[in-house]
Amino acid sequence: MKYIVDPFSEKTSLNTPYRLLRHYAEKWPDKEALVFDAGNQRMTFRGWLDSVDKLALELSRRGVKAGDPVALLAENRIEWPVAQIAISALGAILVPVNTHFRDNDLRHVLDHSQVVAILLSERFRSSEYLAMVRAIHPQLPSLRDIINFDDMEYEAVMRQPVLAELTEWVWSPRELASIQYTSGTTGRPKGAELCMEGIMMNAWGTVQRLEVTAMDRWTSIIPLFHCAGCIMNTLACLTAGATYLGMRAFDAGQMLSLIERERCTVLTGVPTSYLAMLEHPDRPYFDLSSLRTGTCGGADCDPRLLEQCARAFPINGLVQVYGQTEASTLIALDYW
Repeated sequence: MKYIVDPFSEKTSLNTPYRLLRHYAEKWPDKEALVFDAGNQRMTFRGWLDSVDKLALELSRRGVKAGDPVALLAENRIEWPVAQIAISALGAILVPVNTHFRDNDLRHVLDHSQVVAILLSERFRSSEYLAMVRAIHPQLPSLRDIINFDDMEYEAVMRQPVLAELTEWVWSPRELASIQYTSGTTGRPKGAELCMEGIMMNAWGTVQRLEVTAMDRWTSIIPLFHCAGCIMNTLACLTAGATYLGMRAFDAGQMLSLIERERCTVLTGVPTSYLAMLEHPDRPYFDLSSLRTGTCGGADCDPRLLEQCARAFPINGLVQVYGQTEASTLIALDYW
């Protein structure tokens, strides 16, 4: 039980995402915090904080306030963790949207959660997110604002200097911080309500269990709309002051290349992703020696697969993880 931690009971003020980001922006302003788009987008902790402040102030100008649900519909991109922290800084409720949803499920989630604003990618691959939201907008009476990461208006907000000081919302431990929609086994997506305390406990606990430090470079195949993506990965990484390296979508060859090029030390994935990397014909030619730890979860991990991973990847004990959305992601982590 030594890995159980309650950041709200510890002698620390670093118990919200925004406070963590501000702390590291002050401590290591020029340290690399986020890397996306195959290394073409890089952001320091200072840059991350500035972007968060700009977006949070813009959302506030548009009327977003504490307790308002705000949706986020985008593939894994650098704007995702920026928006995640900006929404939290205002005390608003993060509503991540599954990027595979189509009209009916999308309409249900946005209507059921009563979102007042949505931040989104215009499109990704064959999905036209902006067009879909505009088509159902008349059926969503609570939705006031659609903010497109890919238009000139958003770019203008990001180019301008921080014009005012952001006053962070003071969270209480059990206050609703996120609604994560999960399909469960039947029926329409169901909203699991996550409080700030549970989210932060998961992030802190993951860091302690994996012994993550600010020297680590963490990468993952998990989509950020999933609680494992935005809590167990990006938020846990921020908790340690480590660097997060994201991929828009999983590709085994590109992931192997990313690990080698960026000298990644932490890798999280699911059994199918590990199998795809193991079976990639060029895997033996990649230098993966930087890896030191990793997790496998989301489905049953075949012991034979774990044995293969132990031989193919220089990970000293691949960690099997078990969790559920309602628990703010992880319940148990067990070294293989």
